[in-house]
Amino acid sequence: MFEMLRNSIITWNKQSTDMQKIQHSYVLLVVLLVLVAGIVAIVANTVPSMIGAIAFVIATTFVVNFVTWSLLKTTVVDRLPKNTPRKTTRSR
Repeated sequence: MFEMLRNSIITWNKQSTDMQKIQHSYVLLVVLLVLVAGIVAIVANTVPSMIGAIAFVIATTFVVNFVTWSLLKTTVVDRLPKNTPRKTTRSR
């Protein structure tokens, strides 16, 4: 079980870009906070609303980050020239 989880994380790390990793982290954090808020709601009344507010802020950050990255990618990154390896010559 541990080895399968480890292999899944390694595969995810190799196949995902940095932006995708950040977005996945935001979604995971929001889901975990909502679950914690639901569990805490069984015991207390005020704490889950605070946890829910934190989850809302993170979800908003996710959306803003997604829109910003999409705009940057379509307007700037795709138009940049690709890096091509240059032939280096050494003078001796």
